Amino acid sequence: MSRLTLCLLQLLINGPLTLDALYRLAGDEPRAIRTRLQNLTDQGWVVLTGTLWTLTETGRLAATAAPAPTRQPLYVRAWVVLRHLKVADLGELARAAGQDGEASVGPRLTAYFNALERAGLVVRARCGGAARFGLIADPGPHAPRVRSHTQTVLEPNSGRVIDIRRGGRRG
Repeated sequence: MSRLTLCLLQLLINGPLTLDALYRLAGDEPRAIRTRLQNLTDQGWVVLTGTLWTLTETGRLAATAAPAPTRQPLYVRAWVVLRHLKVADLGELARAAGQDGEASVGPRLTAYFNALERAGLVVRARCGGAARFGLIADPGPHAPRVRSHTQTVLEPNSGRVIDIRRGGRRG
């Protein structure tokens, strides 16, 4: 599945969007997006009702069964999974976002989601011993970036830079 197809399916999984919204959120050429939407319509994965593009049940199954993009960094793949699941433990995130042969997935995901928790983007809960992370609010499709050298998190959907040093947050 191409990057653009996966992107469009992931955007539409949360509900219908206009073509203008898809142009803005997908970040690809409008012609490529229109062509891909036509292909997805021909496959029966999306429908256009009035001005809104919506996933069909087949499209929803394809979107949820699609693997996270393999050329994306681990934190981006894990973010896509958490946005889809809304709440997940590290094992679920590692299985869904990890790749064969990728070493030390668990510690890297733990560090990433701990930083997002300090930034106020996710909440952690213990359920039967396993830590589960949940989205407080979904800021958008682009994964927040942890900048360990400055102890900040960049939330690219809003452009906010969040201080995650112990004892002090600013946004």
